Formats: sequence, structure tokens, C-alpha cells
Amino acid sequence: MSIVCGVDLGGSTTKIVVVDADLRILGRESFVTDKGRGPQELLDRLDLLFTRFEGSFGELRGVGISMAGLVDDRGRVAEAPNLPRFVDFDLVGALRERRKTLVLTFENDVNCAIVGEHRHGAGRGSQDLCMLSLGTGVGGGMIVGGRLFRGSGGLAGEFGHLVIVVDGERCTCGKPGHVEAYLSTPAIVSRARRRMEAAGGGASDRLRRRLEEGRELTPRLISELATAGDELCREILAESGRYLGAACASVAHAVQPQKILVGGGVSGAGSLLLEPARRAFEAFAMDAVRRTVGIDQAELGAESAAIGAACLALDALDENSPET
Repeated sequence: MSIVCGVDLGGSTTKIVVVDADLRILGRESFVTDKGRGPQELLDRLDLLFTRFEGSFGELRGVGISMAGLVDDRGRVAEAPNLPRFVDFDLVGALRERRKTLVLTFENDVNCAIVGEHRHGAGRGSQDLCMLSLGTGVGGGMIVGGRLFRGSGGLAGEFGHLVIVVDGERCTCGKPGHVEAYLSTPAIVSRARRRMEAAGGGASDRLRRRLEEGRELTPRLISELATAGDELCREILAESGRYLGAACASVAHAVQPQKILVGGGVSGAGSLLLEPARRAFEAFAMDAVRRTVGIDQAELGAESAAIGAACLALDALDENSPET
């Protein structure tokens, strides 16, 4: 049996799915992305995993790689604030040197995620679709006319770097006021700490207790306590939702997709994040645009980019087939 791997190289975690020709998931793997180690060490690890997958599932024919960074039309990483050691490294070329018969694809992570959602998730049936993925950073992607839209140099759809606050917080890319500076995991955690300090003795007892018990302050913990009724945590998510709604309004005015999907780990807050976002979207978007664009949560979860990368690798295999 022939298999394909989708590899999602994220700023925090690398996720891999193994699929067959019908995109049935046969296996999966994940590990912490070691930012201190370079791309050659990552390739060593992937090479070992690929050998193991072949022993378990069949012949490896293709690999789709998804990465948290700007992937240009040369197939190189043009910019990656969360993975700086990969910038301008020819990841595909280096992998091809090791495994010369593989069909390889390389794309930005949210481009891959939106391909996965478009074909198998919340974007099914949409010809024009946009996505914001909220995690270690904030990425974006676009489907236009049913096809992935990359722009003139392969860098289109970076909605995490839209400006929503002039002279605002500094983004990880070094520029001020970007969406990522307000909606990434580090940004939300930083805002939560500031809110706790400002509240002093009136801060959330539940949140303080969880931190004293050794829980890490994360959007997941904030969402968990907000769901349980914690007012401070609900306010933090509502504030994040307002920034998200402002970003969605800018996307809607520029692209007017049928849907804007919200994915990534932060989106796990569900309606506590999305309802404030929809209210802010209504406040910021022109009525004629607002009525045509929906905001929905993505469906495929943490594996969306890996699944989309596998889809692109399967496409490339079909294009390289002697019968096509």
C-alpha cells in the first residue's frame, strides 16, 4: 500500500499524520518543536519516523510539509518569527537529498489548514473562504474561486499581520499593532497577567488558585475557568473576541469570502471568543459586507494543517502520475 505523510512544523509542536490514497488516517505522531535545534536535526528525526511508518503501513510516496512561517514561491522560508533558524533554509531540497523518490510539497501552515478545512471540514462547499489560526502566532489563508490563493510571491493571506491598532503592541515580527500582537497565545497570556495585576486582591480566586497549584497560565485554562463562570476570564476572552472581530472586518472588506473560519488552539474557547467577535464584526463591518460573510469555528482541530499538507502531497502525486 502507498502512503503519504502530512507534517505540520509548528512554533510549539510538530504534528504528523500518515494517510492512504483516500486520506484515511492510518497513524499520527507529535513532538515538541525544539527551536534551539536547527533544521538538520529535524530532518534526522523525520527520516527515522518515515522509516518506521514504512515498516508499519507501506511505501511512502509523498510528504507534504506545513510550516509556521512565510513560505515564498521558491519553496523557502522567507520569514518565521517563531522558528528563526529555518529562515531561507531549503527544507524541501534537503529532504529530497535524503529521499530522492519522494514527491514533496511545502506550504505555510494556515494555507495547509484552510485546504484541509475546505475539503474535509467547516469550509466544505465554499468557493471563497478565509481563515485565521490563533496559536503561538496568528496565521491566515485564503481560498478564492475554490483554489488556494498564494499571491504574486506566495505570501498572501497573512492576516495575523494586519494592523488593528496604530502604534500598538509590538508583534513578534517586530512591527507594531498587528493582529498577532493581540491574539496569539503569548499575547493573551500577557494580557491576562496584566489584568490580574490590575485587579490585585479582587483578581479571580479560581485563577489564582489554579496557578498556585502549578497550572500554567494558558488560553486553555482561561477558557476552562470562563466556562465555569469566572468573570475575569470571561472578560479576557471577550476582549480577545473584540480584537478578532476587528480583524475579521478587515478581512471581509478586503476579500468578502463566504466564511471566515477561526482555528488554532485559542479557538477552543468557542462561543466565549466567537460571540464577542461576531458582535465586534457587526460594529466594524459595513452592513452590505457584513450580511454576506459568516464567522465560524474550524472543525479539524490541531491536525488541520497536517491533514491539508497531506492533501497537497496527494494532489502533487496525482499531477506526477503517468496517467495524468
